[in-house]
Amino acid sequence: MDSKVLLNEARQYMNAGRRLEALQVFDRVLAVEPTHRTALINRGICLQSLGRTGEAIEALAKAVQAWPDHAGAWTIKGNLHQGSGQLDEALICYEKALSLAPEDVTLWINKGVILNQQEKIAQALGCFDRVLALSPENPHGLFNRGLSLLPLGRLGEAREHLERFLAVAGPDSDAMAQHARKVLHLLAAQDATDSQVEEWVDNGDEARGNGLLDAALDWYERSLAARGGHIRALMGKGHCLAHLRRFDEALEMFDEVIKQDADSLAARILKARTLDSLARYDDALVAIDEALENNPHSPSALIQKGNTLGTLERYEEALQCFNDALGHAPDNAAACFFKAIAEDELQRTADAAESYRRFLELATDELEAQMAHARERLAKLNALTAH
Repeated sequence: MDSKVLLNEARQYMNAGRRLEALQVFDRVLAVEPTHRTALINRGICLQSLGRTGEAIEALAKAVQAWPDHAGAWTIKGNLHQGSGQLDEALICYEKALSLAPEDVTLWINKGVILNQQEKIAQALGCFDRVLALSPENPHGLFNRGLSLLPLGRLGEAREHLERFLAVAGPDSDAMAQHARKVLHLLAAQDATDSQVEEWVDNGDEARGNGLLDAALDWYERSLAARGGHIRALMGKGHCLAHLRRFDEALEMFDEVIKQDADSLAARILKARTLDSLARYDDALVAIDEALENNPHSPSALIQKGNTLGTLERYEEALQCFNDALGHAPDNAAACFFKAIAEDELQRTADAAESYRRFLELATDELEAQMAHARERLAKLNALTAH
């Protein structure tokens, strides 16, 4: 069969993610034409996607031997070496590719990254300078040049490049952007005064209150870069991370607060709530019991314990917690709501209906979702009672 027809078939397999079948077709081409350049290159790509890196490098070695003036083949071979930690071999490939495509921005970036890894900072800077000469707003060029300037003590220039990077970075640069912000926070923290740090935390609290969680995180992280144990910043950051469903990271924040202030009731309650979100219910109960040791009458802690018990379908025990909370805070809307749910689950129709009514009397507008649920259940319970 004609090699063009086979290559088209192989590409269709590749586009469909059927790598093994594509590989078999490339092998059929190479059985007839052992130095077919396109087949060799794509065979290498297939092998790499299958995790067979050594064979992929061998295929690309044959490709560049058959096609020594093909910059793309040298680039792919360099990428394979770099991914395998073979930096010297990768560098040779990129330099060869650059001799064929001297204005390829990606090649200059790859070369610069390797030189940075080899601590050849001056040479790496030369690569990133070339990137920015070719593409002045290139995010990778700005980011990597900014990082390269740090070990040289050129902090002002580093800050400028990282700030420019953040201004142009796209959504595919999230990890780089996070690292850039961390570096900028550390640079800003070097000379921060206590009043500046407090202002940053206030800004974070304001942003969080307005639902701007990423902006709030940025302020809290800046504060923590300057004052690592700032409790309000740790709590604020934990809140943001929990709302973003980054529960493991949130847990670290609350644990750090507890380490510094063992009596922090809020941190212990939030820790228990976060453990609930991670489905670590036994750990959540331990955490909330620790909170209740020193604060046995805390309605918030009792409600949190009741919620965890309710998740475990231990409704009688949960109900006791909500009743205890109401014993100390009779007008607590949340306790009434969750008490109603526990009674509902226990099929105590009249009690549940009364608790839902009481909740609706106490609830404010921000509890709209809970109010809708209470009205729906109350209507059904009333209908049952009528029958």
